[in-house]
Amino acid sequence: PEPAQARPEPKPGFRPTRAWVESWQRKLPLNAMLMLLEFLLPKFHSKATAETLTTSTQLLEIIRETTLVGVLPAPHPIVVNKYMPNDVTTSWFSTFLWGIVYLRNPELFARDSIKLFPVYEIDGEDDSGGGGGGGGGAAEERSAA
Repeated sequence: PEPAQARPEPKPGFRPTRAWVESWQRKLPLNAMLMLLEFLLPKFHSKATAETLTTSTQLLEIIRETTLVGVLPAPHPIVVNKYMPNDVTTSWFSTFLWGIVYLRNPELFARDSIKLFPVYEIDGEDDSGGGGGGGGGAAEERSAA
């Protein structure tokens, strides 16, 4: 068997151009990395030309001792959004919690005897139980467990 190649072969006749590289390179989120390199490279070059930087351990020591406060852009503020309940999230949360109760406590439920059933609400009925009320009694179905 032929060994797997590390890189796919380019299409025949394809030659990368500067315009092609710039077309996708502009879209990469490299601003923070470029700012970091712009700040650190002069430090590395000055140490290397003074011949005090000869090993990778010394390079790592320079990185450890260097503070980047004020060099990198400030992070975005943390935004805290309050939970605003609505019918959809309330239904999801209720279903999720009952699902956990059901799955973690099988001894509480006889799994073969649980049946789901619809609950109907009739729109337009008043509390007095009278026959009026308008609206024609349109039924709205809600599922319940």
